[in-house]
Amino acid sequence: MRYNYFAPLHEQHNSANPFDLASCGGYCGMGTTFYFPNTKDFDPRVSFAYSPDLFHGNTVFRAGFGIYHGEIQLGDEDSPVVNTEPSTLLTSSASNVYSYPNALALIPTTGLAQTPRSLLRNHPDSYTEQWTGSIQQSLGQQTVLTFTYLGIKGNHLFRRTYTNLIDPTSGLRPLGSFFPSQIDTKANEGMSIFHAFQANLTHRFHNGFFVAGNYMFSHALDDGSVGAGEADAAENIACFRCAYARSDFDVRHTGNASVVYDLPFRRGRRFLNQSKLTDALVGGWSVDSLLYFRGGLPLNVTVSRSSTTLPTVVSPLGSIEQRLRYPPLGPGEMRAGISQPARTSGKTTQLSRNSFRSRNVTR
Repeated sequence: MRYNYFAPLHEQHNSANPFDLASCGGYCGMGTTFYFPNTKDFDPRVSFAYSPDLFHGNTVFRAGFGIYHGEIQLGDEDSPVVNTEPSTLLTSSASNVYSYPNALALIPTTGLAQTPRSLLRNHPDSYTEQWTGSIQQSLGQQTVLTFTYLGIKGNHLFRRTYTNLIDPTSGLRPLGSFFPSQIDTKANEGMSIFHAFQANLTHRFHNGFFVAGNYMFSHALDDGSVGAGEADAAENIACFRCAYARSDFDVRHTGNASVVYDLPFRRGRRFLNQSKLTDALVGGWSVDSLLYFRGGLPLNVTVSRSSTTLPTVVSPLGSIEQRLRYPPLGPGEMRAGISQPARTSGKTTQLSRNSFRSRNVTR
């Protein structure tokens, strides 16, 4: 059993100001806590190994389960500090030409950011549940074969979303009189799942050679919650569950083969085995070779459109990223190395996130 406690950051001079509509209705006040820590982060972990006498010690069964907590993404815990730094956005045009440094009259005097960064102060800590099972079999004195299953489920993962969005019916922002743009909001609400089957074969020769081969077939799914800047932009922030699809890191096939040769130089070896000096200079060296293979990474194809091109409503984000509808490309437009999903006979359906794949990698 492991216990975790993650204390919130604080600004040394109490000059930070958290922003949270849920707990404060806006700015929480200078010097208030960045977020409320959790006190129930218990991580039970259990495992066992069993080698039945029936198999004469040549077979081992292993299994394990564990929970692993982690604190919120550190790069966004400092949002309250950023909120006390006033900023402005200047756009040059034919009639207005700006230069650096800015004129004092253009710098906000409120002492607070015009567009705050928000972090939900009441949030659970992220954690993963991990479980594994394996069978290891000895195939002779120097050969070992292992089959392993690994599962990982992510809970309350870090997510980036937005509040103070444009109401499609009124075309106005709920807090438009105070904040003229959308508010960047961080929360722990995401989820993911990962399944993998692994196979490993090793063999050690008596003359210093060692060979190993590894293969993994895996599948990863999530709702785009893989961090802040790395996360996928949601097509509909009111339904992150609708974006549940292949993860950006969903690589189905991964494998490698390696050969290691221990050079025969040192005491107890065939050559240069009589001197401490040669032991220090050339003893313990090896020559390695590695062949690596990886399937293609997912590709997410989108079309960006301005809100003015939408037929009847104002986009909540001001602009919208709409996934292509199949078939996305015309004859002759498919790029080399990109695989296209199978066609559904006669039907037009919206592509899910990460519906394409890039090229395989071998090195």
